[in-house]
Amino acid sequence: MSFVDDCSSYAWVAKLKKKSEAYDAFIKWIALVKNQYKDECHIKTWHSDGGGEYINDKFILKFEKLGINLLRSAPHTPQQSGRAERFNRTIMDKAEPMRHLAGLPGSWWEFAVDHAVHLYNRTPMKRLEWQTPYEPIHHEKPDISYIRVLGCGAYVWLPEAKRKNKLSPKSELMIYLGVEPGIKGYKFMRTHNNTIFIGTTALFIEDFFPRKDREFVRKDPSQLIEESGNDDSQPHSPLPSNKEGEDEHDDGHSSPHPAPSPPEKDQSELRRSKREKRKTTNPDNVYGDRNPTDIDRNVGKDRFWKEVIEPGKDSNQNGSLDPSAGQNEDTGLHPAPDTNSDDLDQLLDLSEDDLNRIVKEGGEKLIALLLM
Repeated sequence: MSFVDDCSSYAWVAKLKKKSEAYDAFIKWIALVKNQYKDECHIKTWHSDGGGEYINDKFILKFEKLGINLLRSAPHTPQQSGRAERFNRTIMDKAEPMRHLAGLPGSWWEFAVDHAVHLYNRTPMKRLEWQTPYEPIHHEKPDISYIRVLGCGAYVWLPEAKRKNKLSPKSELMIYLGVEPGIKGYKFMRTHNNTIFIGTTALFIEDFFPRKDREFVRKDPSQLIEESGNDDSQPHSPLPSNKEGEDEHDDGHSSPHPAPSPPEKDQSELRRSKREKRKTTNPDNVYGDRNPTDIDRNVGKDRFWKEVIEPGKDSNQNGSLDPSAGQNEDTGLHPAPDTNSDDLDQLLDLSEDDLNRIVKEGGEKLIALLLM
């Protein structure tokens, strides 16, 4: 059940289990307003929808006794109560995203609604000339330095009475649920038993949500964890482990606990085949073990032909005979091919194209050419 002041836009919310509890919530709210805002706030008109919880005899008699005018919307016409309907939607649009971001269950909706109303009353509005609803009622600007992200993790200091023994940790990871009205402290939820805990000293981690995140990984290593507390002396609290591992801070000093080095890679040798490579042989190839393509590529090289042809030219021009030729004729070993001088002259005068053709065709002409 929501109460909205049409003048200042300040709002209150009462959580009901049954609609029959609406009258009791209204009586408590009337007493609160009269006691806290005697001169600044006077209730003159009550505007609500046509719900049965606002039309019963108790409400009508109370309004007549207090001199409050009762205005109700027409049936099935929520537009006539636009201010209250717009407020309800705004609160739910604030509460649900915060609850889903923190991974809080649906049964915790009341904490999200209370936190959303608390933020709504401290948010500037255009209709108030960019003042907050808090200022017209309390005549001062609100302090929002204590506000934290709903559902974030916090290491809360535990008093000695809450510890199991002297060796137990002095702090505990809890879930932030807002501020507790009437108490100068924060409201937390203990994770191991889901009980409310009110604390004043805590270290907040606003980018870590215990209900959703399994591990805390700080996005910016240079960012310090926010510390909040009313005491001058802050107790020592164990900080969460940083999974990324900080080797050096921004100031250049090395960390006292360096991050562990990554595991070494397996340096074992790769398994290779022990079979010996056999050289391919072509017994039917007239060119021997050389590939015909290699021979064709060497033919095009001028330096190769100078080494092969020019010595033959010099020997023929000088008229010198190869001594091995005479030995071959006497002994009959390795007979030279039967070629006359005219054939040799023809072979020496061949063009490059003819030489390529002879190499490709092979035969006696190629052998004679190679033996010159």
